[in-house]
Amino acid sequence: MRDFGRLVALMTFTLSLAAGGALRAGEAQGGKPDPAAEKACLEFARKVEETINAGDPSILDKAFDRGAMLALALDGLDVSPQTMSGINAGLKDFSLGSLVVAQSIRSGGSYKFLRLRTVGGQPRALFRLLQNSEGGLNYHELILAPQPGGAPRVPDFYVYLSAERMSETMRRALLPAVAEQNKGLIAKLTGQQSDFVRNLPKIQAVQAQNRAGKHAEALATLKTLPASLQTDKNVLITRVGIAANVGEEEHLAALEAMRVALPGDPCLDIMSMDALFLRKKYAETIAAVDRVDKLVGGDSYLHVFRGAVQLAQKQLDKARECVQKALDAEPKMIQAHFTMIAVCLAQKDYAAVAKSLSYLENDMGVELNDLAQVPDYADFVKSEEYRKWQAGRKKPASAPGAAQ
Repeated sequence: MRDFGRLVALMTFTLSLAAGGALRAGEAQGGKPDPAAEKACLEFARKVEETINAGDPSILDKAFDRGAMLALALDGLDVSPQTMSGINAGLKDFSLGSLVVAQSIRSGGSYKFLRLRTVGGQPRALFRLLQNSEGGLNYHELILAPQPGGAPRVPDFYVYLSAERMSETMRRALLPAVAEQNKGLIAKLTGQQSDFVRNLPKIQAVQAQNRAGKHAEALATLKTLPASLQTDKNVLITRVGIAANVGEEEHLAALEAMRVALPGDPCLDIMSMDALFLRKKYAETIAAVDRVDKLVGGDSYLHVFRGAVQLAQKQLDKARECVQKALDAEPKMIQAHFTMIAVCLAQKDYAAVAKSLSYLENDMGVELNDLAQVPDYADFVKSEEYRKWQAGRKKPASAPGAAQ
């Protein structure tokens, strides 16, 4: 029997790289659920945010309907009982909550509930996923199935960088297993799907090399895939993710290849923001941020990104105003606090720097590095405000923490 664990690895790798999922063409908002169902969905979403950020995936894992997602993924395919048994065995540990905690929360990331909306009468909960303490922007939209008198189930979800439901990603990952057991299926597949099945060993090699940290080798292997797969969306997303670990030149080339193959795709803006910023294309960065903001219906974290761009342009007053908007909306957003500190350091407003550091340490429990060893804080360390802040601290700096 096939090693179905490898197929699960393909799916989880795609999810960890991706972020995406706007409305599909033809989908429209509207048709609110009944008040009781809406209340249950809101309570569930807020509980998910609370527990996931505490490192507890149980609420989301319990609601995650793997069977319903698998049924969507295999819809219309002739799957033998033996193949189905192998698929179920391979997927038994695949669950959204555990995946988010393992890949993001334990790396200093966060899962923020933004809003509940309704599409075609079906409630959906939009979450912002920051994949580590420095950012790594992603959005998930959980598709909710209300249950009488209880919490909703989650039969599927959008991932904003792949711009598709996870059931669609799952279908692509499971297709080779089904095709191997049903040889007649290959003849019925599209050219690209057939090429995916035939090149599965090479695709698995890419994943294995990347997981082993052999990013340059993984990228070289990926580039040997046939031309039909070089323009496949998930191959392109994988290429961008791997190339980011190889170097700026390869990363920019991968983004350009994606831009050529998928002109106008909304996932490009999320994927390109960092690269545009690093290339100092500030106007294009802001334009991309604005499009993402519109796509998700507003997100205060994007004010932080705008503020970082304005800081790089030395527009310090505008940067401070922008970051303050994020803090007004989310007072405990750690990325906003550190961006505000960077702005205040540039303005030499050391009283504000000290105030922010005290809040991070005393109210948010952030362990700060020894700032005397951090070059960006050199002038602050020489100031009277630093001496007063240091004297008033509850404990001295010792362990490395989130301070940059």
